[in-house]
Amino acid sequence: MLCIELGSYVSTIPQEVINLADTHNFPIIVFSKEVRFIDIMVNVCLYIFVTS
Repeated sequence: MLCIELGSYVSTIPQEVINLADTHNFPIIVFSKEVRFIDIMVNVCLYIFVTS
């Protein structure tokens, strides 16, 4: 899984990155607003724990 926050450093996701992710069934999560890293990790870890 790749999480990308659009903003100051990254304004768009290149189409070849999207195509590569699609080819390998690799999820890309895009945030259009600022998100704290800890908020993402808590939810990802909880999901992994619950589904394992």
